Amino acid sequence: MSLRRTRTIAALAAASALALSACGGDTTTEESSTTESATSASSEPTSEGSTESPTETPSETSSSEGDDDASEGSVTATKSGLTFDVPDGWETIDPSALADKPEDAPESIKTMAEDAGMPVDQFLQNLSTAIDVLVMGEAEDGYAQNINVVAGPAAVDTTQLKANLEQQNATITGTEEIKTEAGTTPMATYTMPVGDQTVHGAMIAAPSDSGAGIITVSTLDEGDTEEIAKTITDSVKKS
Repeated sequence: MSLRRTRTIAALAAASALALSACGGDTTTEESSTTESATSASSEPTSEGSTESPTETPSETSSSEGDDDASEGSVTATKSGLTFDVPDGWETIDPSALADKPEDAPESIKTMAEDAGMPVDQFLQNLSTAIDVLVMGEAEDGYAQNINVVAGPAAVDTTQLKANLEQQNATITGTEEIKTEAGTTPMATYTMPVGDQTVHGAMIAAPSDSGAGIITVSTLDEGDTEEIAKTITDSVKKS
């Protein structure tokens, strides 16, 4: 297994655990441990020689097949009921939509499942329990930039975001409330160690009809994270 793939998997587990913790409720622990179980087999890298990218360029970026409302470069998180823009060329993966047809999973997911020691269908079932939608960018320095969304059952404020991020050993770099089309949207920015690298993250709690969609942005560059987060908050709306 390559170091690049291991970091991607580990980062997804950490980011979704952060988002799930921020959501609160009794389902948090169960869903977080489900995600971590899908990635636990990949905790130790064995090779750094792979040059494969963990992502492929998709033909379209909407997470919902046949969704005429989602334009190119936008994503619909169906469980959260939110739509927002993402960087062009990023690969959008809806684990729930793929869970019943694992043969259609992109190579990036099949590789993650193989590295985790799981059949693809089981890996997708575990992933879909925690993550509403996943968007993956190009690998940079062995790390795949990504956005993931978790559907939260209740609204979340900046104090809750900050407290739960700190519980996950993240260092908070800022909090704010942003006026978006979805409503007043809390956001916390942070750094978090992943292996020998430092991930720069932004956690955005966009209001939804069911509570909140917790959108987490993770990259290795503070400026990239800031730019992607702004793209999301400028465009997020209830779908």
